[in-house]
Amino acid sequence: MHIFIIRRLLQLIPVLLGVTLVAFLIIQLVPGDAAQVMAGEAASEAQLEQMRENLG
Repeated sequence: MHIFIIRRLLQLIPVLLGVTLVAFLIIQLVPGDAAQVMAGEAASEAQLEQMRENLG
């Protein structure tokens, strides 16, 4: 039973790395501006700049 748990924990490492990589790539490849999406379509340019600065 201990070997099964250890094996499953070791299999978890590449799965977590793979899921993290896929999520990061999807976020980077999706077109658009995160600040625009979060602020909404009615946001002014000043609000967008402030949002971009806050997001980094």
